[in-house]
Amino acid sequence: MIRANHVEDAALPPAPPTRAVSTVDHWHGTAVPDPYQWLEQGEDPDTLAWVAQQNERTNQVLSSRPETAALRARWLAEASVGGVQNLRRAGRYLFYERRAAGAAQPTLYRRGVFDGREDVAVDPVRKGGSDLASLDWYQPSLDGRLVAYGLSAEGDEWSTLYARDLDRHVDLDVAIPRARGSSVAWEPDGHGFYYTRYPEPGTVPPGEEFYNVRLFFHSVAGAGPDPEVFGSAIGRDDFPGVQLSDEGRFLLVSVHHGWHGGELWFADRERGTQLAQLAAEPDTHYAGQLAGHTYYVLTNLRAPRGRIMRVPLDTTVTWSDARQVVPERPDATLLDFAVSRGVLWLHYLVDAHSELVRWDLATGEGEPVALPGLGTVSGIEASSTDELCYCVFESFVVKPGVYAVEGRQVRPLAVPDHRPVAAAVRAEWATSRDGTRLPVFVVEPTGIGAAPAPTVLTGYGGFNLATTPSYSPDVAAWVAAGGRWASAVLRGGSEYGEAWHRAGMREHKQNVFDDFLAAAARLIEVGLTDAAHLGITGRSNGGLLMGAALTQRPEMFAAAVVGVPLLDMLRYPRFLIAHIWASEYGSADADPAQFAYLYRYSPYHRVKAGTEYPATLLWAAHQDSRVDPLHARKMAARLQAAQGGSAPILYREEGQVGHGTGKPLSWQAASQGDQLGFLAWRLGLAVSDPA
Repeated sequence: MIRANHVEDAALPPAPPTRAVSTVDHWHGTAVPDPYQWLEQGEDPDTLAWVAQQNERTNQVLSSRPETAALRARWLAEASVGGVQNLRRAGRYLFYERRAAGAAQPTLYRRGVFDGREDVAVDPVRKGGSDLASLDWYQPSLDGRLVAYGLSAEGDEWSTLYARDLDRHVDLDVAIPRARGSSVAWEPDGHGFYYTRYPEPGTVPPGEEFYNVRLFFHSVAGAGPDPEVFGSAIGRDDFPGVQLSDEGRFLLVSVHHGWHGGELWFADRERGTQLAQLAAEPDTHYAGQLAGHTYYVLTNLRAPRGRIMRVPLDTTVTWSDARQVVPERPDATLLDFAVSRGVLWLHYLVDAHSELVRWDLATGEGEPVALPGLGTVSGIEASSTDELCYCVFESFVVKPGVYAVEGRQVRPLAVPDHRPVAAAVRAEWATSRDGTRLPVFVVEPTGIGAAPAPTVLTGYGGFNLATTPSYSPDVAAWVAAGGRWASAVLRGGSEYGEAWHRAGMREHKQNVFDDFLAAAARLIEVGLTDAAHLGITGRSNGGLLMGAALTQRPEMFAAAVVGVPLLDMLRYPRFLIAHIWASEYGSADADPAQFAYLYRYSPYHRVKAGTEYPATLLWAAHQDSRVDPLHARKMAARLQAAQGGSAPILYREEGQVGHGTGKPLSWQAASQGDQLGFLAWRLGLAVSDPA
């Protein structure tokens, strides 16, 4: 049972009353009550009034806690100087984003590869005229002279595509809306670019504007509408990405079918050929790079943990011409690669941490590169014109920075001025219900000893995304305050290849929840914490995980923070862009079998009256363009009505922000400080103001 060890709970302001309505949906012959369906209408006056009341209560409760202010200060001290991220190589330049001390948003910089000179390329706050303006993505031209980028306001990620001439310090006459997550490929002379965008509302049936991404071409000097280049041959939920070879001859389009596969399309513009399908094996991933007249492709085709194929492009191009360059490794998962002159730089995961390998194309042999420690590599960047390689490296205690790779060594090139928290990292191994073993990283203060301590466990487990040792101000602030932080590696991610991913998707999603619960049990078993001092936190798909954990095993946890979550797994595909996730989760609309397994674990539908649930803070974002806040609203209402214990169920809905991208630093500090303060309060972590 949840320990009633907080006598002040009875004195907390009660949850505002929420109207329950006798709404019933019928799914494949099953009647499913949905008493809070009215909270799906986000702009309805009744919903807005409910949100205002909930926010007022949550603010009142959290603002009175001394832990909140102290952890907010610790978080801000850690985050005020941001790490370096989103690295690109373009000609003789490196591009990366970095937030200066105290700045609201990260800025895009351009740095000379050979002279080391660094200049501001795009300042999103200056361009957008507001601290809420954020840089969503960017793509430099091949020579680094020009850059296209996406800017959005209020974190909604519905970018407007802009372009800038960095040598002349002028903006180009480009402003293309609906460029969310756009893929861009510049012509070599910079006179135009290919790009992807979503349709304008009103040009497609209602709701279809969230799908149907198409590829267009924009001429910088041209007039009139941009012609559509590609899109009619793919499904409405598919995502095309574009590449152009250095001399502009070869055009490659990679199409992603959600997170379970894709296809390749190819055109030789010199010969005047049209885009034609190059490869499309079912449930196969393709991620390639053009280098001269060769296309290198990372694929899981007959290699679940990844291998690299080479396709020659100077003859009639067919997939039958593809030849293996780097074979699959049985002990590691190949995540990414970069091509330099005569060398492939390979990024592997070995038990969920990074290994970088220099692969000699002439000898067909690889040598490991000595990384700064157990951590995560991202953004490997190289050029086929030289042998230079750059990457971003980070760990639980080291902020992400740019490193130059020289032979088998790396050296810091552009790293933040940061003194790491005194911490140790260990890996525990948990065993899930079906016998699957999984690593659980534990970060703890140096010298903490073996006694149980307030511990936060997090995880994700989905969409083929890896959980690896990466820096977070949350972790640094919590560990600096004396607590332990644990991160579980769960099925559904990419850590152990495509089979590991598929073992945590659709009808196998319960494996992810079992893995997470096994990780929690392991932390308790080895004495790092106990149920009275164990909290959980996660967001988005990780928020779904938290909802499943607290409804399936509420007695295991003292507190939960559930952020921008999916929780109603029956109705989720009907809102915003969520239908694209049906390939990962399944859809109750599709058939009775998918309804059955979704209904079985859907957190919103598993809430039972009279159950003693842990203290829970649910938070959502009003401008979220990915996960509709209706999930968190409905779950908060249901938990508040069902709570059989004294622990509070709190709800907060933030305005003028989205799923997470673009939130100004001060707003992040307030939000994260409240979440960490809530966990410290409920787990009994004594926090003092940082020196």
